Amino acid sequence: MNWQTFFTRTGTAIVFAIVMLAGLLGPRVLFLALFVLIQYLAIKEFFGLMKKINPTTDFGTYLQFFVQVIAFVVVVAVDGDYLTGLVLNQSMLLPVLACLPLTLLLGTWLGSKTDLNSGAYAIIALVYICVPMSMLMVMHHKSFIIPLGLILLIWINDTMAYIVGSFIGKTPFSKISPKKTWEGTIGGALLTEVAAGIWGK
Repeated sequence: MNWQTFFTRTGTAIVFAIVMLAGLLGPRVLFLALFVLIQYLAIKEFFGLMKKINPTTDFGTYLQFFVQVIAFVVVVAVDGDYLTGLVLNQSMLLPVLACLPLTLLLGTWLGSKTDLNSGAYAIIALVYICVPMSMLMVMHHKSFIIPLGLILLIWINDTMAYIVGSFIGKTPFSKISPKKTWEGTIGGALLTEVAAGIWGK
């Protein structure tokens, strides 16, 4: 166990928890702003990860920008009444979904190094990130307890996986993230199940 790293991660987690609680429990406009930011960073991270998995694929600035714009419109369409100066509604979702084939074409045509894979990855990014984020926002409309519980469980899984992996982890999980181990992954999942049971009660 690297205690310096542990305390650094703990401090970061505390700050993260405060920011997330402020967004979940504060005014709706703050919640929307927080989730727009999280979605932006998640999509950016997704493209970076896909680049490591498939180094020959070039996503291009135009494609990434277009995906971010679509993602923003999706979030605002789900909860846009609370964004100052911009009023959209869920009827906007259909035109947004109709733009997905255009995203694929942009990934194919807008750069000399882009190809069909980049467009496919772009659509995967929207489905993989925007759909769960939109569902989380809809759940927040019903009760903040649901998204709060989900976020806490994600945090618990990440923290417990790190702790378990630091003490007993030996088997690397992936070449992309060599410090993660199978032992930590399994330990984090099991302890998250326990925490979920407690939260459910």
